[in-house]
Amino acid sequence: MGAGGGRYYPLASGRKTITTHRPRLGLFISTLVDEYQTAVLEGAREAARARGAHLFCFLGGALQSSVPLQAQRNRAFSLASRENIDALAIIAGSVGHDCGAARLAEYCKRFADLPMCTIAGEIPGGSSVAIDNQIGMRETVFHLIDAHDRRRIAFIRGPEPNPEAQDRFKAYRTALGERGIDFDPKLIASGDFSMASGARAVGLFFDQRKLAGSIDAIVAADDMTAFGALEELERRGIEVPAQVAVVGFDDLEEARFSSPPLTTVRQPIRNQGAAAVRLLLERLRADRGQERMELPTTVVIRRSCGCFGDELPLSPRYSRAPPSHSVFEAELIRRRQLMTAELSRAAQGSFMTVPGWNDLLIKAFIDQLQTHSDRFSKAFRSILDSLLGAGADIAAVHDVITVLRQQMLGCLEPDGRLRERAENMFQDVRLVTSEAMERIQARRRAKAERIAGVLAATMGELATVASAKELTAIVRRRFTELGITSCYVSLFDEHDDRTARLLVGYDAEAPAVTAAQQTFPSVLLAPEPWLNVDKSRGFAIMSIHFDGEPLGLVTASLDGPNYVYDALGDMIGMAVHRIRQLAPSEGARGTAAAH
Repeated sequence: MGAGGGRYYPLASGRKTITTHRPRLGLFISTLVDEYQTAVLEGAREAARARGAHLFCFLGGALQSSVPLQAQRNRAFSLASRENIDALAIIAGSVGHDCGAARLAEYCKRFADLPMCTIAGEIPGGSSVAIDNQIGMRETVFHLIDAHDRRRIAFIRGPEPNPEAQDRFKAYRTALGERGIDFDPKLIASGDFSMASGARAVGLFFDQRKLAGSIDAIVAADDMTAFGALEELERRGIEVPAQVAVVGFDDLEEARFSSPPLTTVRQPIRNQGAAAVRLLLERLRADRGQERMELPTTVVIRRSCGCFGDELPLSPRYSRAPPSHSVFEAELIRRRQLMTAELSRAAQGSFMTVPGWNDLLIKAFIDQLQTHSDRFSKAFRSILDSLLGAGADIAAVHDVITVLRQQMLGCLEPDGRLRERAENMFQDVRLVTSEAMERIQARRRAKAERIAGVLAATMGELATVASAKELTAIVRRRFTELGITSCYVSLFDEHDDRTARLLVGYDAEAPAVTAAQQTFPSVLLAPEPWLNVDKSRGFAIMSIHFDGEPLGLVTASLDGPNYVYDALGDMIGMAVHRIRQLAPSEGARGTAAAH
């Protein structure tokens, strides 16, 4: 049924039951050990929660991957159907990483009865969310040429089957042509959106092709590739950006903290997941047809291209210029609207918990600059405290300060005294932000270390598990420590994978599973009560397998650290295989944990 109706499922007893009126959206993802896909998922999860929809993340690897483990994980995708979801979103660029757009479209024909929306790719008949890959990449190449006079610009490509990678390479060639620079195939290296491919490309350029001293810039098709190139250049003692400038594409969080900070093209990653959810819900509610949404990209200038941003020293000519408040005020009026828009863009939505923050900062800055008060410092600290209290991502704060500084110093250009005072004000808030970031990073490291310890303990215990009872205790205790509040581990019937039996189950919110409900149709993904909760829920759906044999599935709530889920299905698969070897009747029959 559509989003407004319930859904009936046949149960083992032959009776039918109605489960939920909330729309169920599926999301195909290849891995959660990846900042890009994790950000897409977070955007989709937030949008689904805000609209009262359930989100099922089918964690299945890259289709047609040459890695055997990836191929086994692909079975998670086959669990999706009209019986358990109303509509389907696919991160096409990642799921179709190895197979390409044509084969991905062929594979998705099996879901033709579902409204579909692709992210970073297109499938005939489906809606799509895309970004403008070409404008951002062209502007980045133009910047290298126009601002830094780089002419021998190498390019590290993404996977050739990937449409976005193709668009970025095309934009690079177009930009060179528009600036009258001949295309040189020797400056091109293949890549696969990984750090390893960035490092390999540097080796190809400098060792095999002997281009040392010739290349003065490297453009990578994504940030991960750029990070690999940066590391390899550093290992070789090649200075960035003095000898070779490096730029990327994505603006992952790590780009702000790389050495040097990475100039890149920012794409609105979280917005892509949110937009896909909105398009699917609109199609369900209004029965709309195929739609395409394209989101803009922006160039983010940092030090890796040769721009020094906030470290740019005050020019001596400004310190000798006479004060000119009237010029500053006139220029401020002229730039005010642009300044407000640029600040909003730099914030990337992170400041939504503080209404009117950009106007507040501008007014407070002007007041402190002209009256020697501390209003700007206080306003900034207040905004920062609000962000920290709301758990917002404050990584964008540095970008906000950078934009405000650029805009304000532009207004103050003729007035050296005010410029110097302004620089001191920006230095103060920069230090406050850096201290806050250090505290956040310390907390993150401590949490990551704790999670790593729990995962190591979990793997050790699962490697020696001997019974379903032991498995129940381990999953319940350790997964709860990971923050996963609900988990169902179910095994397929030995003779018919259309039926599953609960092996382990705990859920902090759903009604308890009765003995009669422990056997259920596999299309339900978990026993009947799991969605009988009056709120939006998010779950990761994973395949259980061992040595190529499908064993069952795991349905785990999406409230633990994203990077732990990839390992869960693999670890449980090994544990179930061990139980079957040591106690065959237990492994086949299963036993449900109490709620």
